[in-house]
Amino acid sequence: MNHSERLRILDEEIDESIGKTQNAKTGEEVKVSIIEFERLMLTREKIFTEYVMSQRESKKKESKATGWQLLCIQGIAIIVLAVAVILLKQ
Repeated sequence: MNHSERLRILDEEIDESIGKTQNAKTGEEVKVSIIEFERLMLTREKIFTEYVMSQRESKKKESKATGWQLLCIQGIAIIVLAVAVILLKQ
């Protein structure tokens, strides 16, 4: 299960938790539902942070890959130019 699916499920659970708090009849029920809400929010924050960090890591890898691709293309272009110069001198 990926981060966005986990976040979606947690959002649904958080909505249910808010409903439980609104429908609570005793102070104890309110207390329990608030504790559950806090637990869900902390879990959501953790998963969201993991998601953001994984996105940053992916972007770093992409930029490194793009950098290497550009270097390879430049290297090939230099080789092609060198071959063209050699062929023109003959």
